[in-house]
Amino acid sequence: MRWLTTRRGLFLALVAVGAVLIALVVAAGISLVAGGDVPLTILLVLVAVGLAGLWAVHTVIDEHFAELERLRGDLAVAAVAGRPLSPRWSAPGGVGAELKTFAETAATILGRRPRPEASLDARLSAVLAAVGEGIVVVTDSGLVSLVNGPARDRLGQAAVAVGTSVYAALDRASLTAAMAEARRSGRPVAVALVTVAGDDLPATVVDLGVHGGAVLCFAATGAGVPRAVEHDLSLHDRSPPPAPIADDTPLDRLPMLVLDTETTGVDVQRDRVLSIAAVPLHGRRLYKAEAFDRLVNPGVAIPPASSAIHGITDAMVRDAPAFAEVARAFLPMAKGLVLVGHNIGFDATMLRRAAKAGGVAWPDFPTLCLAQLEAVLEPEGSDLSLDAMARRRGIDVHGRHTALGDVLVTAEVVVHMLPVLAERGVTTFGQARAFAQRAAALIEKQRAAGWHADVPAR
Repeated sequence: MRWLTTRRGLFLALVAVGAVLIALVVAAGISLVAGGDVPLTILLVLVAVGLAGLWAVHTVIDEHFAELERLRGDLAVAAVAGRPLSPRWSAPGGVGAELKTFAETAATILGRRPRPEASLDARLSAVLAAVGEGIVVVTDSGLVSLVNGPARDRLGQAAVAVGTSVYAALDRASLTAAMAEARRSGRPVAVALVTVAGDDLPATVVDLGVHGGAVLCFAATGAGVPRAVEHDLSLHDRSPPPAPIADDTPLDRLPMLVLDTETTGVDVQRDRVLSIAAVPLHGRRLYKAEAFDRLVNPGVAIPPASSAIHGITDAMVRDAPAFAEVARAFLPMAKGLVLVGHNIGFDATMLRRAAKAGGVAWPDFPTLCLAQLEAVLEPEGSDLSLDAMARRRGIDVHGRHTALGDVLVTAEVVVHMLPVLAERGVTTFGQARAFAQRAAALIEKQRAAGWHADVPAR
């Protein structure tokens, strides 16, 4: 059955079953013409069996190729991020035996790649595990890149995991002020940070200089706390300066900014922006350290129905800056990048309108819509929601319906999608835009809603 694991094999299998079906029908027809006694019911049964066979072969092989595409995407992410392959490929009963064997071989190859820093990582972990104080290392944007056991015990096991925002545990204003003072002075700063529960947390904040971010140190709660260290210091990596973008720019070197907004509603004429989140993506390389995540005071009440979806309330944005101030912080980050998102036209239209209302000059950013690309890649009628796109690629959906959560999921979808596009001959930015334009039905719906990316703000 291994010949069925190629698209040529699938085609030959369908042709063979179809040929058998036709032969049966022809034979039965000849028998009837010759005066045979083949009942009509038997003829119909033969047709039904043949059609069922065609459908069964198509369904089984189609799912096989879908799993292959998920595995290819996971391998791309694992190779770029330097992390292990997802455990779903080795779980009992998760996938077929051949796919599991292939995944295990690929995972072994990934694990054996030379990694000079591995021994240094192990020694660093051992040293920090011996420290009794709570230690958290954060990027400039507040992502946790290192945390030890005493820190997780003090701030909450779920609140300060690697790759999450430290602002789930600590008040943003008190920490950003302390980080700014540590950077300005060039020395450790003793400060009382404020937890999200409103408690004071005496701590020392040390700036990391050219590496970006800071180290937070504070007293542990007591003895007996596990001192294991978790870290991913690659979160401090910086994206390369963007090169000029042209139609022939390869997708695997395209400087992108994955973007999402949360709003008071979906009416681009009336509703307002509540938050902006974005993260740079250079080809398949994601730079979480440079993630942008800001709340915006919309100047109007937030409908309860909208708050129920994204969790942003009037109280949360009461002291947030207006859109103009947030936009001026966002624009330098976005300069020279392609804005990419799920239904990016909605976000682009909302941002253009908000900028016009706030007196902010807004550039004509190039855009790429993932929903349009997916509409062409997937059979007609497929679910084009971000959840469905992630699910088809085996991506863990977490933190959805917050701007930053949506951005991180969307970025993983992009990384998984690039090799699939390449297989279809789509390898440059211009080719990707032309490919997306084939999603005519979806584009018409977007235009009717008034938020296609190419529609200028009115």
